[in-house]
Amino acid sequence: MRCDSHVHIVAPHEIHPQVQNRTYLAAPAPLDALERTAAPRAIERFVIVQPSFYGTDNSATLDALSELGDDGRGVAVIDPATTARKTLTEYRRRGIRGLRINLYSPVKTPGVASLEAGFAAIADVARSMNWHIQVIAPLPILLRNADLLAQSPVPVVIDHYGLYGGAQPGDADGQRLLGLLGHPHVWVK
Repeated sequence: MRCDSHVHIVAPHEIHPQVQNRTYLAAPAPLDALERTAAPRAIERFVIVQPSFYGTDNSATLDALSELGDDGRGVAVIDPATTARKTLTEYRRRGIRGLRINLYSPVKTPGVASLEAGFAAIADVARSMNWHIQVIAPLPILLRNADLLAQSPVPVVIDHYGLYGGAQPGDADGQRLLGLLGHPHVWVK
């Protein structure tokens, strides 16, 4: 069985509007189109990742997970200061298994001005739910916080290959990113 470990679902705009401060209007990319594209490749399972243009409104991701049932899991975006335990429990029931920290797009994770400042709050929530943290941030931010990620109390997924830009695996920055993978709880995808 194959699993696509990072996909975004984009609902019709009239059903799930995108936030006002986004940098672009994403075209609809519904679950049925994803499943049609995945079928010839024998991909049957999906990890639906909350895209930045929905902010903390995880309803499109949750709707897709409801349709997928046991064939889907998800990564949500929350405000760690305001998201109630009841909401997190409902997210878990519906398939959420991770929390995304976005320091890349203009629509940042609420309460996370920097990785240093916001990681602990998200990690506390993730630990309480037995979830992982997924981080999307440019390589310089990741490397500046390599020790923080290496010492994380929960698994860490570095999103979009660490947005490595022009770095190569043999470069010093590339080697530092690869060095993070030496920790059993750090993954790159």
